Amino acid sequence: MARELSMCQDAKDRRKLRYEQRKKNNMCVCGCGNKTEGGKTKCDKCSKSFSRSQKSRYSKNKKNCLCVTCGNAAAKGSVNCESCKATVRRNNISRYATRKESRLCYHCGLELTSEGILCEPCRINKKKNWRIFLKRRKTEGVCRRCGKNPARGGSIKGESRYCTECGVRTAKLRQERNSYTVRVLGMCIECKKHKAAVGRTRCSECLGKQKTKSKKRREKYVHEGKCIKCGQKLTEWDVSLITGKQLTNCNYCMERKSINRRNKI
Repeated sequence: MARELSMCQDAKDRRKLRYEQRKKNNMCVCGCGNKTEGGKTKCDKCSKSFSRSQKSRYSKNKKNCLCVTCGNAAAKGSVNCESCKATVRRNNISRYATRKESRLCYHCGLELTSEGILCEPCRINKKKNWRIFLKRRKTEGVCRRCGKNPARGGSIKGESRYCTECGVRTAKLRQERNSYTVRVLGMCIECKKHKAAVGRTRCSECLGKQKTKSKKRREKYVHEGKCIKCGQKLTEWDVSLITGKQLTNCNYCMERKSINRRNKI
């Protein structure tokens, strides 16, 4: 028994030594003899083959409610068990710190040519995937943050994105961040790059963009017969009592505007 354990340990040491030598010489660690690039440990061919086997095992274990890493029972609401979740978290933190210090892309490991933690291809790919993700959440009608509760709905920007709980939390965080950005740093709350204009919370460039965007939205809503404030469809009751013409605001927004005007006085 001791001899078998000794042989097993020797085999592990040999595999580890072989792995380190191939990695040091920029060779594929699978033993195919191909060169690697960008700090990767596998060539493109072996990476694709490994990715296919990983995806197959991932989908199979996920379907059976097993950990996608070790095959044990998965934790509730996760694809990993508690032990693997902690390991993955530690590895991610360690890889992030190492690549950031070495000026390498956090995702693919290539050398960075600009500011940030991602290279240009990974940044574009991440943005594309993020838009697909948001579109899917919007189609499903669920909160874009938690993905569990239904979204609140409505046409006002921000109301249709989150559930009630996540919406309150997000609004509070945004208010605290904007307050610190404007009062302490005096920066624009939109781009956070330029100084805010005098008496305003945005810089002159962002104010111009906001004005153009508001003008386009107003023209679109007027053409579609919607309230220019909240975007709700105007009804036959949203007409002026004096001229009898269709209003550009619904009765609710007109009343709220009137209340705000009286409170300022």
